[in-house]
Parts: sequence; structure tokens; C-alpha cells
Amino acid sequence: MPFISIICPYRNSLPFLQALVSNVRSQTFLDWELILIDDGSMDGGAEVAHLLARKDSRIRSLSAPVRRKADADGPWWPRNHGIACSQGRLIAFLDVDDLWHPTKLERQIHYLTTTHSDLCITGYARFADQDVMLRSWRLPPETVNYARLRLGNAIPLLTVLIKREFISHGFRPAKHEDYLLWLDSFRARPDMTCSTVPELLAFHRRHKDNLTASRVAMAAWAYSVYRWHGCSIVSSMASLVPWFANQYVQWIRCFHNPLLCTLSHALQIESALSLPPKV
Repeated sequence: MPFISIICPYRNSLPFLQALVSNVRSQTFLDWELILIDDGSMDGGAEVAHLLARKDSRIRSLSAPVRRKADADGPWWPRNHGIACSQGRLIAFLDVDDLWHPTKLERQIHYLTTTHSDLCITGYARFADQDVMLRSWRLPPETVNYARLRLGNAIPLLTVLIKREFISHGFRPAKHEDYLLWLDSFRARPDMTCSTVPELLAFHRRHKDNLTASRVAMAAWAYSVYRWHGCSIVSSMASLVPWFANQYVQWIRCFHNPLLCTLSHALQIESALSLPPKV
């Protein structure tokens, strides 16, 4: 039974599958399973995923069940299927177009063990298809609790490593479903603990088909999350004020502390870059 299950949904993502698998296989921690969940691809990606799975027994290629007509679209559905089929004691999430530093899982397991946390997150940077320079970075706060989450999503999904008992209930069918999950989880489990590795261990790709490419859409999704979470219309609208402020503060922080680093360099160095960067 693998120690870590990595959940990766995809749809029509053939150009990214090979790089994703190569990236996960480069992890210095080896006791994992990678669960690739096809969500209705029409580009031959599922066939490639099956082939990749035959070459490495740690890789599993699955297809998400057909949605009911009432079910909303989005990655929440294949992610929940992946969680249900997973076997690991710890769960991680990786979108098909994102990347990890080779030491990510190893570093996070160390932090989980030494801090006795239920959830571990890390810093991450954004990069573009046609631009190898890292565009911006984010470092989650050292302490994450329910009050902090009301200011904005402080838990980047691509950096998460979490004990499976805290994630077994899965995602709800909302836009920004991960933010809703963390709000629900920390309200229900106020004793839930989270540790942050202050290092650049994950990389989020920005491109024209990326679901989180639009800031306007993200604000609308945040409002929707607050409504799903049970907040009133007035409270949800009011919550957008600190949400926007938090977005601005993060942008200013990145602007004044640029990474000045290429993606290839950040991936290849033995020790991940510390955050905030020293300039």
C-alpha cells in the first residue's frame, strides 16, 4: 500500500501528460501512487495515460464516472473519484499542467512528522507556456486557521499534503471547490493543524485554457464559495473586501521581492529556494 496518493484529474490535456508523469517520477520520495483520472477527454489522452500506467506500477489510469445531469462541471468530480480509489495514508493533489520540485514530498513528510500537523503546504510560483522566467510567487502564512481563511484561500491545492481522514469527504460542486473545502473543514475541525514549508516547491502553469486565469472570475468564485459556505448575501459581499485586500498585498509582496529565477533552474537545484526570496 503506497504511503502517498497523488490525485491528478485531466481532460483533453494530452500535451501535458508525459511531462507530468516524468515530473512525479523525479520525486526523491518514492513510496507514492499517481492516480490519473480522465474526465471525458477526446484528444487521446486516456490512451496515453493507460500506456504510462503499464510502464510504472505506481501509476493508475482511471476514468471518472459519468456525471448525472444535475451535477456541475469541474474537477471536483474526478478528484472525488480519485480520493475514493486512493490507498495512501496521505493525499496530494497535482493538476496535469503543474509541476513539483523533486524534493517536495520528502520535505513535506519531514515537516508533517516534526510538527505533528494534519496538513502541510508550501510556497509556489507561477510560470507561463512561452516564458521560462518565473512570473510571481506565493508563500502561505505560517499559521492557517479558519479566521485566516476568511481573508482568502491560504491553502494552494497543488502544494497540499494531507492526512486522508481530513479529506475523505471530498469536494463539493462549487467553483473554487478547494477554497470551500478548507473553509468547511477548518470550521468543522477547529483543532486541525497546518504547517507551511517556506520553500519554493511547486509551480503553477498559466495559459489561455487555465481555469484560474481570470482574476474577475476568481472574485466571482470567491463570492460563490461564501454563499455555499452558508454566509448571507451581505456577509459574502463584505468578505470580498478583505479578499481583494489580500490579493493586493500578495501582489505587492511579489513585486518588491522578485524571484529572478528561471523555471529550469528552480527545478534542478538540489535545495529548493527559500521564500521570501532574498534580493
